[in-house]
Amino acid sequence: MSKVSDRRIVLLDPHGETGGVNPHYLHHLLSAGERYDVRAGADITSESGARLLAARTRLDEDVREVLRHSRPSRPLENSVVIADGIGGAQLQQLAAQLIDEYPLLLALDAVDADESLPEVIGRLRLSPPLQALLTVYAEQPGERLRHAVGVALLTLSMARKLLPGKAMLQRQLALAALVHDVGELFIEPVFHDRERELDATVFRQIASHPLIGSRVLAAMEGAGPLVADAVLSHHERLDGFGYPRGIADEQFTLPQQLLAKAEWLAGLIEAGTGPLMRATISAKLIPGEFSQPVSLLVYMATRGSREMAEFLDSVETEQQLARKAAMVVTLLRRFLGLRALVDGVLAKAGPELRAVMERGLQRLQRIHAVFGSAGLDHSMSPEQLIAGIKARPDPDERQELLNLVDEFGWRMREIERTFRLRGSLMAPGDAALMQAFVAQLKGDLA
Repeated sequence: MSKVSDRRIVLLDPHGETGGVNPHYLHHLLSAGERYDVRAGADITSESGARLLAARTRLDEDVREVLRHSRPSRPLENSVVIADGIGGAQLQQLAAQLIDEYPLLLALDAVDADESLPEVIGRLRLSPPLQALLTVYAEQPGERLRHAVGVALLTLSMARKLLPGKAMLQRQLALAALVHDVGELFIEPVFHDRERELDATVFRQIASHPLIGSRVLAAMEGAGPLVADAVLSHHERLDGFGYPRGIADEQFTLPQQLLAKAEWLAGLIEAGTGPLMRATISAKLIPGEFSQPVSLLVYMATRGSREMAEFLDSVETEQQLARKAAMVVTLLRRFLGLRALVDGVLAKAGPELRAVMERGLQRLQRIHAVFGSAGLDHSMSPEQLIAGIKARPDPDERQELLNLVDEFGWRMREIERTFRLRGSLMAPGDAALMQAFVAQLKGDLA
């Protein structure tokens, strides 16, 4: 198993090396104060016991300097209340809207549940500091609250199917889903720019948000260890190729997988057409990311759905498909031609590099095997490949293969990105070996 240490991936501890107030969180908090009534829930004292701010003091620009240079006796986010912040009624209303927009949420849910999904979401207990944290997060650009509620709905619906009779655990997982990305509040905002190139430095910062969120939530009233653990693991994968820790197999428990799968599905929903169908294709391509019960649940929800019909009707232009096919066949050819280099890297690699390389190579080998089993030939030109697919007599098969090519493309990019991240966290010798391998694999591709 590959496991990356917390120390190396968290470049920015939530409260800094000195234990002071995180400047990025403070900025977001005071910005939220322009819209909400943000106050100290109790006296805010320094580590020496001196009172910095009295209870009920409004937290606005007037107190920025006091907080900016202080070292509170407990994390600032544990001392904040927003009486007019995000509440159960708003969460329930948004959950109902999302279900109207995305019927797949009900397709995944248990049919014999006593309460509707929106009702459960609306009744989740938000402690005052947890409510304040969610409210500050919801103020960030990019439909953050909509994303959080969507992930909560997906997590809850799958939990009600796969964890029946465990209402408390189901609610805790839904709560974790609501706050799964709050660690982003403690990271420099420039790293959230989706237009920014995702190099190893940027991705290393982004990859720290599950750890930061987990640390913030572990000691927060209304959250605690189970919520923090689920948040920590929401980008992990069963085959060890997730982040930030690279856990695998039995270490990636079913409750953890449900939040991770929900976060991934939400990304597909937000990206556009056919999230369930894309998830099914992805499960064929990378079968080891989640356990069989989790993948099967999504597959069964897809069968016969309106979404599948809509997805099969969606067709990209010949030029777009040819570009994606060109990238896939080029990368597969490079991979197959680099076996000698791979053996050389593994011969020199330390234990951590060897583990990461072996996990990544397993993914590449599975992609190549699925490519061949689907009747696709990487020795063809991209134009020949697309023409061969379009000549298939079954229209459903044609469209699935065309979308499989799309899935191949972004999976290959994902492998390259993960190699770069993991390599950047290793000792210099191993990092250089990984960098050389990625450069050879990528070649002159943009």
